[in-house]
Order: sequence, then C-alpha cells, then structure tokens
Amino acid sequence: RRWPAAATPQPPVAVPWRMAASSGVTAQGTVASVQIMSEAQKRMLLDQTKLFLFDCDGVFWKGQVAIPGVWDTLDMLKAAGKQIIFVTNNSTQSRATIAKRFEARGYPGVQVEDIYSSSYAAASF
Repeated sequence: RRWPAAATPQPPVAVPWRMAASSGVTAQGTVASVQIMSEAQKRMLLDQTKLFLFDCDGVFWKGQVAIPGVWDTLDMLKAAGKQIIFVTNNSTQSRATIAKRFEARGYPGVQVEDIYSSSYAAASF
C-alpha cells in the first residue's frame, strides 16, 4: 500500500505499549532514534492495517515478566477487529508451549493457530 505523499510516516517500531515511528535501525538492530507518533499517524496506521505481526521474546515479555502495557495494546487491537499473529525465531518450543507462556504471563486465550515459530515454518515447508 502506498501512503499519500503528504502523510508518509516512518515505518513503525515494535514498541507495543507506545506507538512510535523510527527514523532508522542500526546494523545491530537497535533503534537509532524514535519519535512518538501523532494521534493522526496512529489513527492512519490502525485504519489502514488489518494484520499485525509481533515477535514474542523482548516484545511481550522479558524472561518471566510481561512488559507493562502490552496486554492493553493487544486488547485494543482485538477490539478494533485487527488480526494478530505472533512470530518467534525460538525453535526450541512448540506453539502450544508458547501459548502457555502467554497465559503464564497474564494473557490467556492466545490460540496456537496464531503462533508461527521458525521450527513450525521449517516443518511446514
């Protein structure tokens, strides 16, 4: 999808509890600088996006602890009718185990069918 020339936002950064726009990502994968999106940019992103992909480790939790505000973000996206897919390059755990990790960290109800791991992708290929 092409953005109108006058309203071209930067690509979104995976910061679920605060929608942000990044001006770039370094070679090490860290955000070079972050600008908080305006309300208009947030609305445009939500209005024009049907599907959201989220990594799990480091986005929803660090170790055994959920990152503050992430469940509120998922609830908001679900209430807006958005599809959410969880992806991970962690090949050591099954999709069912990853779903249980969501539940153990305070977010029950994540469906196995909505989780895609690198091992699942390889087996499906």
